Amino acid sequence: MEKLYIFDTSAFIMGLHPSTLDQKTFTTPEVVSELGGERFNEKYSAALYTRKLEVTSPAENYLKLVDEASSASGDLMKLSKADTSILALALELRAHGTEPAIVSDDFAVQNVAEQLDLNYSHLSSFSIKTHIKWIWYCPGCRRPLPKGFRGELCPTCGTKVKRKALKKSALKQKR
Repeated sequence: MEKLYIFDTSAFIMGLHPSTLDQKTFTTPEVVSELGGERFNEKYSAALYTRKLEVTSPAENYLKLVDEASSASGDLMKLSKADTSILALALELRAHGTEPAIVSDDFAVQNVAEQLDLNYSHLSSFSIKTHIKWIWYCPGCRRPLPKGFRGELCPTCGTKVKRKALKKSALKQKR
């Protein structure tokens, strides 16, 4: 099975360059946008030209799977569009018979990747230690918010919502 990498914004920011790796590398237009499209294209033009780096969008059905998984884990409101896109791309590439590994220092990305049984790695010295299922709640009226809630304020009393760990479990993968 072909191994490949999918870079989150943090992988590029930390200075990892696709040309230095043996495996093919992917990212998404949302990540390129976060990095500043023109500057990104200038810095990575050789990797793009030699196809060591491919920028591609995942199919809509994989984005929906990521939304469902991030809603179930309580990470939905913590993921950016770029985060969602790299997770969805990893699902799609795995479905096509490759073995993708997401490179991200984002704890929410790692937590959802764990939920989806996707490989991931980090560049900093920090990574998630346990898989966490989060619950969003209102500290004002103490109401739990429904899965998939996307607001910042409680719809009942207007207090800024918070999240807390509902359940912690061991990681499926060794890190």
